[in-house]
Amino acid sequence: MIHMEKLRIHDIPLYQVQASRSPERCPVVIALHGFGENKESLLPYAEHLARQGITLLIPDAPRHGERATGEDRMALASVHKITPILLGLLRDVTTLVRHVQTSEVFDGKRIGLTGVSMGGVVTLAAMTRHPEIKTGVALLAIDSARKFARHHQFSRIIWPVFSYLDRYIDSKRIPPRPLLLLNGANDPVMPVQCIREFVQETKHLYRENGKIELVEFPGVGHEVVPEMVARTQDWFASHL
Repeated sequence: MIHMEKLRIHDIPLYQVQASRSPERCPVVIALHGFGENKESLLPYAEHLARQGITLLIPDAPRHGERATGEDRMALASVHKITPILLGLLRDVTTLVRHVQTSEVFDGKRIGLTGVSMGGVVTLAAMTRHPEIKTGVALLAIDSARKFARHHQFSRIIWPVFSYLDRYIDSKRIPPRPLLLLNGANDPVMPVQCIREFVQETKHLYRENGKIELVEFPGVGHEVVPEMVARTQDWFASHL
């Protein structure tokens, strides 16, 4: 039986999803939704992981879901507003990692992280900052905000903002922890070529220690398809 509980950790509203409670400490996956979505958008996928004995913590990002107001929703249309949201979500991951490590019911040595789109970008940044995260799965993500700005032909006036964000992703600090990247081959939002370059730049740092894998889905755009969910489930079953 799956238990879903709505909680607030510090100022972060979230769902905690888990199978029947066990006397043993369980592994945890923190799951991050995409831009313009909310924590409810990930609930359809949560049951798959919970049935493996993994507890999921699914927060609302800043200015999303329960943390949004009417003004916030309007502001999301402005590109420069993305920066504080990304940095705020990165701070939220830090808060949740510390919560897991100090809990008496979670296994603080078995923390996974996954995210979709914006959540995938933060997954890469958080793995850079938190060696406590054992493994990650980034869906529909990109490793460089500057590449994103160039691809979408944003004005060069705002490029310095995106360059600032790129300071938070350092591919050399992720290995040897296992990392899975799942991208649509026809994604118009997060071009797969960028993440291919990231994998090529990073692969030699893994060698025989750890694993990085990119799976491209032909004909798929900026969307999560069932096979991505299955791949995510299998990855955490093997690496968490």
